[in-house]
Order: sequence, then C-alpha cells, then structure tokens
Amino acid sequence: MKKFKFKLENILKLREFEEYKERVKLGKINQQMYGLDEEVKRLNEDMSKVYQAQEQNLKKNIQAKDVYLYEYWIRSLRGHIVELESKKEKLNKEYQEQLKIMLAQRNKVKILENLKERAKIGFKKEKIKEEDSKLDYLISSSHPYTENNNR
Repeated sequence: MKKFKFKLENILKLREFEEYKERVKLGKINQQMYGLDEEVKRLNEDMSKVYQAQEQNLKKNIQAKDVYLYEYWIRSLRGHIVELESKKEKLNKEYQEQLKIMLAQRNKVKILENLKERAKIGFKKEKIKEEDSKLDYLISSSHPYTENNNR
C-alpha cells in the first residue's frame, strides 16, 4: 500500500517557517515593550525615593540650591518617563502591525492545512474503495455463484 503524500507539503513547511519568523518578531517587540514597562516602574520608584529624600531634607535646614537640585532631578526623571512612554506607543503600533502580518501568515498556513486534511480524507476514502473492490473481486472469484449451479 502506498502512503499518503501531500504534494504541497514543502510549501506548507515554508509557510509554517514564515509564520514562525513572524511570531519571533512579535515576541521580540513584546519583550521590548515589557522592558520599557519595567524601566518606567523603576523610574517611578526612583522618583518616589527622591520625593521622600526631599521631604526628609526639608525638615532639616536645607539651602535653596539643594531644593532646586531635587526639582531638577524630578523633572529629569519625568522627562525620561515621557520619552519611554512615547517609545512604548511606537512599539505598540509596530506590535499591532506585526500582529496583522502574523495573522495573515497564520491564515495562509491554515488554508494549506485544510487542503492537506481534505486530501488526506480523500486518500483514505480512495484507499477504502480500493480495498472494497479487491475484497469484492476476491469474494466473487473464490466463490463463483452462477445460476446454473443452483438449478
């Protein structure tokens, strides 16, 4: 008996590989977004520490130039957070575009997988028909039933 062989198997493997590459790109973008989120959290924690240090120093005798340094430091942290948020927005747009590309690749793979499944079902049906015809032939040839023998 011959085995099932899908004629478009190589194309299916190629499409699956292309889908895999798009998934990897999507994962890298997601990883970058996660890194930016962690950086923003760290900067917010740093900003709260600066506020706490400023409050502690205000209770003591502090010079005006030191107050300005704290304010400068806080503005610097806020500016960095805003910059990271804008990068995150750009990455989010890139993520959405990459997601569309990946879904299009997935659809191409799904189409070929459906074709393969249909071809496999057709192959199995053909195989069953072939086996049935062989069985019918064997049954009819081993037991010749004729009307002349029964009379």
